[in-house]
Amino acid sequence: MAPDPLAQLRDIITEPAPWSWPLSISASLVLLALSVALGLGLVWVWHRHRHQRPLRCALQELQALPDTVTITDLSGLMKRTALCYYPREQVASLSGADWAQWLAQYQAPDHQRQWQQLQQRQYQANAEVRRDGVTALLTHTLKRLSKGRKPC
Repeated sequence: MAPDPLAQLRDIITEPAPWSWPLSISASLVLLALSVALGLGLVWVWHRHRHQRPLRCALQELQALPDTVTITDLSGLMKRTALCYYPREQVASLSGADWAQWLAQYQAPDHQRQWQQLQQRQYQANAEVRRDGVTALLTHTLKRLSKGRKPC
């Protein structure tokens, strides 16, 4: 009987599939640039989140205030937020007209007039205001206070 010709065949040895590494120089540079951009973006987001923490806390506290609130409480909220963003020596000693003048540099002209009217009523018998009426003023001013400065 003749030997089986198929028995003499050997398996075909294939080369392993090509691996994607090492990448070409240009692909490596693109990957490196994307990694650096992603890292810098994450660092920027983290710093921005930390920078806005006092603002977020102040806005939450503003929303938690009762419907009628004293002007002194509103001024205290503004001053606490300002102390988070500006040096204590610059802000802590301000009160009355000096406080209103310092705060005016962070307010639009119509908000300046509204704040001055509130400041004039601060120590009168009727020194309470509705929170709804001053929320826009306070929100705008708090956001402007947090611009351009790093929290102390």
